[in-house]
Amino acid sequence: VKTFFGLHDWSIAWQEINAADTASGGIEDYLFCLKTPVTSSEAKEQARQYFAQGHEVNFVEIKNWILMLLATTGKKGRAIFTRELIALLEEPNTPQIIKVVWNKQLGQIFAP
Repeated sequence: VKTFFGLHDWSIAWQEINAADTASGGIEDYLFCLKTPVTSSEAKEQARQYFAQGHEVNFVEIKNWILMLLATTGKKGRAIFTRELIALLEEPNTPQIIKVVWNKQLGQIFAP
């Protein structure tokens, strides 16, 4: 998204949801990316805290969000997504389990 729309001044960070955290200074928009619909009491509490502090808070199911982005950004968006994903997978600090799961998924796609 950042690359496709040329949002070079955006700072995108990731962290686990932890209700004990406080909102980071200067951040106006929090997007909670989840595997399933919001059911975690920790996520709900964190969202309530950020919203009460005046921050924009949104939730998306990551799979649906990615599919929507790939469908709507066209060939250019899908090429950028693939390039960025491969770069992330090649980083040495990417957890090995993510690389293993990725390879298994590719194996299933291209299996005879």
